[in-house]
Amino acid sequence: MNKIIKRIRLSSLYIWFRLNLKLAITSLIVILVFFVVYKLGYVCFEAFIIAAISIVGTNVVQATASGNYKDKMQIMSISIDFITKNGEITIDDILLILMSDRVHKRIVDPTKSFFDYIHKLSNMGTYEQKRCIAEALPSLYRINKSFTKVIIKNQLRHDYDEERWHVDVRRRTIESFKLIPNLSKKFILSQLELKQNDSIYTIIAIVESILFCRFVKENEKIFFLNRIKTTMEVTNYELDNIELIDNAISFYKEVNLEGKDYAEKAKKIKRLFENGSLYTKVFIAKNIIRICDENSVCLKNSKCASTTCAPLMLELISMCSEQKNHINIRRAMVKEDIVFCLISLLAFNSTCKKAKAHLMRLAEEEDTLIPLTLFDLIYKIYEVDKELCEEIIIKSKKSRDVVLKEKAEHTQAVLFGKLE
Repeated sequence: MNKIIKRIRLSSLYIWFRLNLKLAITSLIVILVFFVVYKLGYVCFEAFIIAAISIVGTNVVQATASGNYKDKMQIMSISIDFITKNGEITIDDILLILMSDRVHKRIVDPTKSFFDYIHKLSNMGTYEQKRCIAEALPSLYRINKSFTKVIIKNQLRHDYDEERWHVDVRRRTIESFKLIPNLSKKFILSQLELKQNDSIYTIIAIVESILFCRFVKENEKIFFLNRIKTTMEVTNYELDNIELIDNAISFYKEVNLEGKDYAEKAKKIKRLFENGSLYTKVFIAKNIIRICDENSVCLKNSKCASTTCAPLMLELISMCSEQKNHINIRRAMVKEDIVFCLISLLAFNSTCKKAKAHLMRLAEEEDTLIPLTLFDLIYKIYEVDKELCEEIIIKSKKSRDVVLKEKAEHTQAVLFGKLE
């Protein structure tokens, strides 16, 4: 959906450019002529400026008066308005509007029309639609920041579903925060207060958003999380839920501690994982990739891959993906950043074998959500290791999940032809 809107906005710019290209070229040529005359000393600088402003102003008036830009934008706006509000539009619909006098009364901002529809869905849509909106927030934010902030606030209201989803929409919305660039500290902190019936996984999302937000100062992070911990204590959350806060802070301090080698970091994180509750383990699994520095070259340089954090990353990923672990811990191993890490390590002799084994383990998981999520990145695997890609596809074709099986068959046909 975000690609459609981006194209709409680019189309608007393209229409304006095409309609006014001749006028712009004419203006530029005349201004250049006046500039040359000014440089030769035949006119003063003031006369040159007055002439340039007059030419540009005249052409802008002509472009506006012509009505071409206005009319074409009206047709585009009407189309987008129909698409977002009525679901579809035919050429007959447009012609009926153009035949009447209504066209001059139907100027609609395509972006606003689209976001109004998304806002309506976030209020009255199904839970599945609201979940999709939550996951699309980073892309929506790139299109229009102010409209998206309104939708975020709407999504974060306490919309509890008793039967199945509980606070799933709220959790997914909070999880999107770390993928949205340049959200202000004020906005983030104002939206992350604990609410009644917030699940422990919503609290994990809140903790992640606070700890790993670069706009929030260290002392503010600790203060905010301790306030959440106090709220959890007085609202009778279980002890293993409450200890998550302290363990998350300990994990954060370890991965951000400068001067400590990777082996020492990994050792402390393993101990924290082994001694922690289920929810501490889920938090560590989701953020295990952070043991590597943000600008680390360990995944880009074969020498570094064999001597620094890459082997330890594989060890920690192996620890989290063991079958004995809870499914929510194993699901964290198929997060995009972790899979990208494993794909990167396929390129190095020292790490290729273990990285390949981990990716195959994900593809063989009984919980179909894990191989399905992995398969979304199958083309990335193909770019690095075609043989592994083919093995994953063949394995996925044998899956009991219909969606995964169809995806595998289609991808096999595209990448390798029909391989039986």
